Amino acid sequence: MKTQSSKLKIIGLTIQLGLALLLYGSAMLAHAQESDPMWIDVRTASEFSDGHVEGAINIEFGDVVAALGQRKVATETAIILYCGSGKRSGFALESLRQAGYENLTNAGGLDQARTLKASQ
Repeated sequence: MKTQSSKLKIIGLTIQLGLALLLYGSAMLAHAQESDPMWIDVRTASEFSDGHVEGAINIEFGDVVAALGQRKVATETAIILYCGSGKRSGFALESLRQAGYENLTNAGGLDQARTLKASQ
């Protein structure tokens, strides 16, 4: 009887540990989403390949709402957009705002975005 009781206690502790790790992992992911902005270059793939902000992802400005929806990016995630001059990133920002995204920044053109990234 004692061994069965001990096994049940071990199983219970294992389940508790697993749940704690799951909750911790979720909290860390939420914190990362809050503290690390998502950098999005809304230029063409060709422009992106010529140079971009380190860590940025490339989503053309007309595809940004659908792409973030597919990636299940939370609407409260900090998102910094840039392009060649700030015009396309402005269009992307307005599209995202209309889709319910709240924490948006238009960094302007590539040079401005690089300066902003370096200051963070």
